[in-house]
Amino acid sequence: MDTKTLVVGQEVSMSSNAGFYDHGTGKVVEVTPSGVVVQQGQALHYFDKNGIELEDSRRHRLGFGPSPESKFHTILWQCAPEFRPLELDDIPFAERTALRERASRERKERTKS
Repeated sequence: MDTKTLVVGQEVSMSSNAGFYDHGTGKVVEVTPSGVVVQQGQALHYFDKNGIELEDSRRHRLGFGPSPESKFHTILWQCAPEFRPLELDDIPFAERTALRERASRERKERTKS
């Protein structure tokens, strides 16, 4: 998502792993040339100008980050899809789910033929 089109007060969806993991919605509270800040409840999430969560914001949200002392946390940080950076989009989660389900049905129908 190009954050230049966002406005303060706009509701946006947050997801990770190409939209597979829904992290709910939030309200845009600040838009700058370098990115955007989204409030979800009491939490603030910080995104770059492409709508990808910043590393410091991700570390704060997850409560951990990669660490030379912890191979487990480093592997989670780098590989686990549910811990990937959040991404902003303006597609409501229900609509995204419906699109995914329709694509799945279409694939199944093609394989039956």
